Amino acid sequence: MDPGAGEEFTEWSVAGTAVRIRPIVPDDAARLATGLARLSPEARFARFHYAKGAFSAGELRRLTWSDGVLQYALVADLPREPGAPLVAVARWVRDAPEADTAEVAYVTGDGWQRRGLGRALIRRLAAQARCAGIARFRAEVIVGNTAAVKLLESVGAPEQETDLGSGVAELVYRLEPAAE
Repeated sequence: MDPGAGEEFTEWSVAGTAVRIRPIVPDDAARLATGLARLSPEARFARFHYAKGAFSAGELRRLTWSDGVLQYALVADLPREPGAPLVAVARWVRDAPEADTAEVAYVTGDGWQRRGLGRALIRRLAAQARCAGIARFRAEVIVGNTAAVKLLESVGAPEQETDLGSGVAELVYRLEPAAE
């Protein structure tokens, strides 16, 4: 399955700037790497739970691959600025094709936070996950990261919280059914 085949791109305006949401593709590797390099230390820590450096070539291959069955990712970019770094990324990954729970992860560039972009990405990601038979998102979140919790609550109901230690919790959210 090619998750990008026939995929509609969503384009909208954030504070007067055109933003496009679309599936990730392998050609996004350099833009993904540049986006990581531009994240503040706080944003890197919130996403990776440590001071993440650059992605390796293997990580970039894995992070830009998507089959819509085991892994799916969406990116936000600036269509009027070809080659500009990605401004946000959201993905889900599950262990097996029949698994009804997928790990979800997302990051929004520092200058794009609190503008609705993360919510737009996660809602579209959840819609695609439901189509793939996923009923729950699981996420590892820094304890006290209320923005991450609110983002997850925008697509589902909390089902479980597990303290993983070191200030990190695993949260499980049951995805809301698709709107009729």
